[in-house]
Amino acid sequence: MIFIQCANGGKKYPLYCVVIISLFFSSVSFDASARKFYFELGNEDKGIFTQTSKEIFGNDNSDGNFSQGLYFSYTSNYHENGKLEYSLEQDVYTPSFDNKSAPTAVIGDRPYAAFLGLGANYIRKSGDKNILHRSADFIQQFNIKIGVVGHDAGGQELQDFAHRIRGATEYTGWSDQVENKYGGFFDLSCSPQSSFWL
Repeated sequence: MIFIQCANGGKKYPLYCVVIISLFFSSVSFDASARKFYFELGNEDKGIFTQTSKEIFGNDNSDGNFSQGLYFSYTSNYHENGKLEYSLEQDVYTPSFDNKSAPTAVIGDRPYAAFLGLGANYIRKSGDKNILHRSADFIQQFNIKIGVVGHDAGGQELQDFAHRIRGATEYTGWSDQVENKYGGFFDLSCSPQSSFWL
C-alpha cells in the first residue's frame, strides 16, 4: 500500500484517500467504446453520497452494518459475447448505531471490520431467438476475489479520514476490530434472461 503524508500531525494516509477527495464522494462512470471505468463511494449516512445503504436497505441492518465502501472497476470487451472485469474494492463495517460510540467491542454485536480485495469477473451472454420470437439468453459469470479482512484492509484509516473531512465523530472501538485474515473465493453462476419482441 502506498501512503501519503498529510499536514495533520504528520499522520500518514493511504494514497486512495487522495482519490476520494478528488472525486469528492461521487459515482463516476466512463464509457469509451467497449471499455468502461467505474468508481463508486457508498455510505450509510443519508444525503452525503449519491446512493446510501439506508435508502436501499432501510434501518433493519439487513446491510450487515455496512458503514462505507469504495469500489473501482475496469471492464473491457473480451470477445463478441463476453467481457472481463477487474475490480478493487474496500468495504467498512461497524457495530449497530447504539454501539458505535462504545470504546470497545460489544459482545453479540458486529465487530469493527473491513475488507480490501481484488477481483476478476468473466461475464458471458449466450442464447438465440426461436421461431416464436422469444429470446432465451443466459448470463454466465465466473467471479474470483482475493483479499484481506482486518487491520491490513485499512478500514479504520479510511473511516477516520472520512469523518475528519466531514467533521464527524471518530469511532473509538477500532482497537477491537477483527484480526487479519487473507483469503479468496470464487463462484460460478448461470441465470436465464428472457425477453419477448415483436
